[in-house]
Amino acid sequence: MDLCAGFDGPHPHHVDLRLPPAARPTVSRQAHHRPALDAVHASWHGRRPHRHRRVAPLARRVVSAFVDIPSPGWPLTFGEAGNPSIVIIHDRFGRLPYLESYATALASRGFFVVVPDLFNGLATIDAPSADELRDAMDLGFALATLDDAIALGRNGTSKVGIIGFEIGGWLALQAAQAGSADAVVSYAGGLTENEPGILPCPVLLNYSDLGDWGTGTEADLFVSRLKEMGTPVTRHTYVGTNDIFANATLVERLDKNAAALAFARSTNFLQEQLVD
Repeated sequence: MDLCAGFDGPHPHHVDLRLPPAARPTVSRQAHHRPALDAVHASWHGRRPHRHRRVAPLARRVVSAFVDIPSPGWPLTFGEAGNPSIVIIHDRFGRLPYLESYATALASRGFFVVVPDLFNGLATIDAPSADELRDAMDLGFALATLDDAIALGRNGTSKVGIIGFEIGGWLALQAAQAGSADAVVSYAGGLTENEPGILPCPVLLNYSDLGDWGTGTEADLFVSRLKEMGTPVTRHTYVGTNDIFANATLVERLDKNAAALAFARSTNFLQEQLVD
């Protein structure tokens, strides 16, 4: 499995990923993209959408550096339905091609994998544009889309796990508070003191030490709160990494060794929690 397939992208842009922004600008597709963005299209193939699609309630305006992804708004599925399931939630850059390799690798280990699209068919390799996608995301729509993906994964099986990357890690923790997941893996995501709630399932945290979430008092308090609530929690910190260290499409942000180790730890954790 190659978790590092991708192409060159810009350098990291640090943002606050813990709370959904109060101001939400709207976005639209741009008619012309940079050549690197066009490469995203060529790297996608063989997607299998599910028949149920949600359409995000986003008004649109023209901004730069967006690309249209295949099967916009549809969840992609990998593996055999009926197996223990995993829902993968993309980061603020959208559903980029590396998630296919990630999902295929999980499917080869006996999981049924669902990868929803929360950005209504848009993705980017440009950090400011990724910020706009994140800011335009409607939280209610995103959580409803995740509920659909979890229901799709649970069909025919009793256990479903969630893996979320960056803002997807925050969303994974939000969704798990409803009791719909049996295990959660969060990359660079956590909940603040202003986001109270009980997580009724085991949690694995893959944190960077140079990003916006994972070090410092708030992250420590989040882990302490989980333990006080009785939530089984395991925390790993990857030295020298940023919040997007596992996004293999953005090779300038990617830390291959940390990404491979985090994948192995996440897979082992989910096998322990989901496989009888």
